[in-house]
Amino acid sequence: MSDDKDPTREKAELILQALKVDFELCHELLKDFRNVPNRPGIYAVRDREKILYIGRSANIRTRFQGGHKALGWALIDGLRAQDVRIATAIVEEPWVRRLPAIEEYLLVALRPFYNVQYPSPRG
Repeated sequence: MSDDKDPTREKAELILQALKVDFELCHELLKDFRNVPNRPGIYAVRDREKILYIGRSANIRTRFQGGHKALGWALIDGLRAQDVRIATAIVEEPWVRRLPAIEEYLLVALRPFYNVQYPSPRG
């Protein structure tokens, strides 16, 4: 048995810490999302207390510019726009192609309220 850790899991754990950054350091909601990076990565829609939704995108800014259901759900649930922010973790190659696996790990670990489905952990 090897003592080596799974590198994808290690990367996911680092990304998780980046997404849990203090609320005030996250991206505020702006109409055009110009403050959100236009790079590939993992993002989290969150309120002041917790992560509500986890996702991945080849371009995080355009993902939000095209509309995002998690933001709509947060407003319907009565959260004020100033109480919702976007946390991001940019990834570089070779990690871009591992985004689905990283997202899967984060979904299983966090089970965010607005993510309707969680992947089954791999055995």
